[in-house]
Amino acid sequence: MHYLLYLLFLHRFADFAFYKNGSSLFIVGFLGFFALIYLLTKYEKFSNIYFLLTSIFFFILLLLNVLIAKNLADSFIYIVLLISLVFLFFYLVIKGVAFKFLDTLFLIGLINIFFVIIEAFLKLSGYANLEIIPFSFYINDRFNLGGIFYQPSLNALFLNSTALISLYYLFYNKRTSYRKVFFITIYVISVILSIYTGSRASMLAMCIAIVLFFTIATFKGFDFGFRNRLVLIFCTYLALLLVNRFLPFDAAFQNPLTKFHLQGSEDFSIISRFNIWFAQILIFLDNPFFGVGLDNFKYISALYQLESIRLLNLPYSAIGNFTFGHNEFLQLLCEGGLFLIIPLLYISFKALKKAVNNINEKNIFLYLIVVIFIIQSMFSWPLRHPALMLYFVVVIACLASNLETFSLKTGLIKKISYFSLSLFLIIYITFFISFGKAIALELYYIPKAKNSSNFFHSLTYVDKLSKNPFLKYGANHLFVQKAFNYLWQDIF
Repeated sequence: MHYLLYLLFLHRFADFAFYKNGSSLFIVGFLGFFALIYLLTKYEKFSNIYFLLTSIFFFILLLLNVLIAKNLADSFIYIVLLISLVFLFFYLVIKGVAFKFLDTLFLIGLINIFFVIIEAFLKLSGYANLEIIPFSFYINDRFNLGGIFYQPSLNALFLNSTALISLYYLFYNKRTSYRKVFFITIYVISVILSIYTGSRASMLAMCIAIVLFFTIATFKGFDFGFRNRLVLIFCTYLALLLVNRFLPFDAAFQNPLTKFHLQGSEDFSIISRFNIWFAQILIFLDNPFFGVGLDNFKYISALYQLESIRLLNLPYSAIGNFTFGHNEFLQLLCEGGLFLIIPLLYISFKALKKAVNNINEKNIFLYLIVVIFIIQSMFSWPLRHPALMLYFVVVIACLASNLETFSLKTGLIKKISYFSLSLFLIIYITFFISFGKAIALELYYIPKAKNSSNFFHSLTYVDKLSKNPFLKYGANHLFVQKAFNYLWQDIF
């Protein structure tokens, strides 16, 4: 399973389906399927009323999306993704391998740091659109440092998470002084690179996490020496942020503080976010109980953005072609309604109570990773990216590694749990057959569309992809993009 983790984060194969996350979803599906097989052999260890209620909830959610979703294919895929992550959580906790997975994710973080350094060097040297390693490392033409995610905000979150894990290893694993220097170096490099991504959401999340750390450390009475060392380490981040703000070269303009200063409230990304957040509230008000179907926000957002523009008196330039709502809570609210959000808030409240009681000097860094994920998901879409969603689940599984399984002796509960797992097995078989076909079509037609010398033949291949329900959204966008570029060149 660890090899699949490397493949999940480092591959760049068929990412066309489900709008650039197709093969990532397929890999998470495989991981969830392996976890399901394990749970089928160990179901007596976790057969409890909580797992049973979770299973019933997902079955009802699937049925509701069959009835209400505009695009059933996308809803089905997203529900399979959520089910896979739940199974992986139980697998990691029951088998006790969560920290081994965390070690693997840290190694992937080191690979990402190496790639981002190469990316920064090549872009500063004027190189772009280079394929360093086929189907893996690609240097795009954007100045922002996107890393292995090819997206600066997600990359910044991954870099900051790597920095916090390095602090966890620094303080709570027995290491030699030489290795302590190594972990400090990784922390410093990670935060410097995260600043150069220019992600304001990441900067805000990290600053809030630092304030939260010292608040918790004060109320919990953490060791004074430990707090002093962390003052120095966390102030390093703030100092680098401020120093970089005044560096006399172009890279400084990627600093998030500089972006706030230069663009301010007139920045398109800020105005458009206000617009899309308000549009999601309008969607919820029209569909308060069950929402519009999971991952169906992108199909209906345009009309609600127009209404939001009118009500907020914003410029029409704020309307964007948003695939994600850039606020996970609001997107779940408008896609799942109260049926989804009330159980989620209840679970979050219970988890928060447990966290307040169990937080200590050793696990504080893992809790801070959860914090920066949640904060950044309010401004971006890390909890819509399959790889980062899995990262989030692994960290939570590490925190829950001592969690009681609440096993019950009731035979009926165990039988129903086994039956529900068997039903999930059927869902997975359906997923692999239907979605696997979509991935195969993408791998077959996309190279033809890119390599065809005839423009109209290229559009024909993309049009064939759009006939598949799993590829429809991405294919339609590519079709319009290619046609528009051709028309633009023809005019000028």
